[in-house]
Amino acid sequence: MIDLRSDTVTTPSPARRQAMAQAGALSQLPGVSIKPDEVHTNIVMFSVDEKKGTRVEIEERLREAGLLCLALAGQRIRLVTHHDLPDDDTHNAIHTL
Repeated sequence: MIDLRSDTVTTPSPARRQAMAQAGALSQLPGVSIKPDEVHTNIVMFSVDEKKGTRVEIEERLREAGLLCLALAGQRIRLVTHHDLPDDDTHNAIHTL
């Protein structure tokens, strides 16, 4: 959802900028499938190759690294950034994968 009453249409919010950075970094990892140009909000959806573990194992690893996510059907993972989430958490998530 986009709030047309705000400037977030032309100026990405800090959470969206963080989601875009996560998507770009995740796209560089082997075994991770994501289309960074499809990140239009603070939600990042990606798939992980089964060689990296099941979606539930990945969810657990990310949680242990301090980043909450949601394992979806197949090997899909959903992350949601928030304006008060430190950039270090983003880097932890990427290194965890």
